[in-house]
Amino acid sequence: MDFSNPFRVVTPTLDGPVLHALSGSDAALTRAQIHRLSKSGSDAGVRKVLKRLVGQGIVVEEHVGSRFTYRANREHLLWPAVEAFASAHELLDERIQTEVATWSIPPMSVELFGSVATGRSTGESDVDLMIVSPHLTVDAEDAWDAQVDSLRDAVLRWTGNVCEILVMDPPQLVEAKANDEPSIRSERVSLAGDRIDAMVPSPDIARLFAQMVETKRQTKSLTEALEKTPEMKRLREQMQQVRSAVMHGKKR
Repeated sequence: MDFSNPFRVVTPTLDGPVLHALSGSDAALTRAQIHRLSKSGSDAGVRKVLKRLVGQGIVVEEHVGSRFTYRANREHLLWPAVEAFASAHELLDERIQTEVATWSIPPMSVELFGSVATGRSTGESDVDLMIVSPHLTVDAEDAWDAQVDSLRDAVLRWTGNVCEILVMDPPQLVEAKANDEPSIRSERVSLAGDRIDAMVPSPDIARLFAQMVETKRQTKSLTEALEKTPEMKRLREQMQQVRSAVMHGKKR
């Protein structure tokens, strides 16, 4: 399924992009505007399609001054079918959200990324999901994997597109953010749980967390790890300087 032009599921012609363009506007559009929004075909092709759709009654033609404009006939018996095609992306989001809501082990985050998320997909594009798992006990790992596999299979049934799922636990997420990996930098759509960018807001903070985790492995406590993390120690000293300056000002 091509989410950038979902009408191709039933028709490869220019009718789909024209209907898609009209479905996205409540206002009447000129033929030139429809051609620009449809991002395909020729002006002559758009003219022929509009003439046919007007004849079917699903598009209304209006004469305004010296030009013709066109608008969707949302009262047409078959317009709900057009809306269903046009809203395929939103329907996919809702299906994923509904499926994830049934999981016995809720994810910390589910986000769509890749070409489907950015609107640049083709019929051969994968549906790419990034899922952050909670800390899993050994006993919970099989149940978690079964949930992920079920979602992967469901997306394939719903769309015909292969679903690629990138699963990370919190430490792996921190490492990916610290390394500024491409999947983390990519544009994403949040579907469930917390936004990943809110969980780990910047590579610098991620690198700080990663240093603290590594230091903690070599120490006995988190407090000691904080003391031995250079950036944290420097930040604490800066905060003490600010506090001292503020208190000194108050005494004056």
